[in-house]
Amino acid sequence: MSTYEQEKERLREWLQRPERRKLINLSGIEQRSGVPASTLKNWLNGRNIEPKHVQAVVTLLSTWLGYPSPHNPY
Repeated sequence: MSTYEQEKERLREWLQRPERRKLINLSGIEQRSGVPASTLKNWLNGRNIEPKHVQAVVTLLSTWLGYPSPHNPY
């Protein structure tokens, strides 16, 4: 599994934990990270997500919310 695929799955699991789903506003994350509206919602519902969007969200979450992520090479 590629680094992108691993990070994508780690991010999905992190965002879908019940205690976070109640506290995190996906549209706020999208706005703050520069990801197009509804990208995260659509991705969590089964659509694909571009590596640049994963990187933008991971960078934001790592900086502001303590998301546990190693350095992203993509």
